[in-house]
Amino acid sequence: MEYLSIDRDEKMCLDSMFKLKACVRARGEHKQKIQLNLTMVAIKLIDDNTKTHIATHETE
Repeated sequence: MEYLSIDRDEKMCLDSMFKLKACVRARGEHKQKIQLNLTMVAIKLIDDNTKTHIATHETE
């Protein structure tokens, strides 16, 4: 994971995304399949294979 400053622009975000994709390709990992559970209160990420909870992001 790479942290970006608050005043980030599109090019900085794209560069960061390409760096992370290159790291994943170098390790030979496959993309993780997830389910998004969208509610009025939060967004939940669930691993599609194991059905385990990955993360929750509360909405306003």
